[in-house]
Amino acid sequence: MAVRGFQPWADELAALQTDNFEVHPEQCVRVRHRQARCTRCADFCPTGAIQIGTALKVVPLRCAQCGLCLAACPTGVFGPKRPGDADIMAGLERAAQRSEQVVFACSLLLRKHRRMRSHPGLVELDCLGRLHESLLVGAVAAGARDVVLSDGLCERCTYEVGRKLANDRVATTRTLLDALGMEAAVRFSEQALPGMPALQDRGTERAAASATGPAGSWSRGQADGPRRCPRLCGI
Repeated sequence: MAVRGFQPWADELAALQTDNFEVHPEQCVRVRHRQARCTRCADFCPTGAIQIGTALKVVPLRCAQCGLCLAACPTGVFGPKRPGDADIMAGLERAAQRSEQVVFACSLLLRKHRRMRSHPGLVELDCLGRLHESLLVGAVAAGARDVVLSDGLCERCTYEVGRKLANDRVATTRTLLDALGMEAAVRFSEQALPGMPALQDRGTERAAASATGPAGSWSRGQADGPRRCPRLCGI
């Protein structure tokens, strides 16, 4: 039950509810506890749909349903219905059955490198920041021995903040795997297919910009303007 006097926060959060996006305001610590100061949903919202200052402000029309708030929230306030965690888990389990290398890639990267769609272990997401530890560990439990987060466009994307969130999740996942005695690589890489721009394992740190790749391929060396996520621009 919401703390009396904090109902406006609950009502603001509820405004994000749609047919495809669930919101559970009663689980928000700012609704439940007067002294709570959590701002993670606003910190990781790339579109400004959630803003927290002296009060909470929600702008539903700005919500791209990218799922970053879901991954960032520690109490489960948000939950895209499609795809939900069960959908992503089912997809990665199928991918792990086809290949010991499971590759997570965003829709924009797959538009730029369509050959990646031929990878038997591919799992497509709106943003890598949508992943959390249970999904990454789940990929290993399903049989993957090499879990790759393909981040070739992250630093030039509107959703760049999702890369930071994914970075934290990868670090925690590695700790969990060590504690569980599960052997597998969980890493970032610019690409995941042979013959495409260089595969660089940067762990949880960014590497220097890569050199220009083969003709027709994209690399960080190309000065052709920032990339925007397809949810926002449709390109």
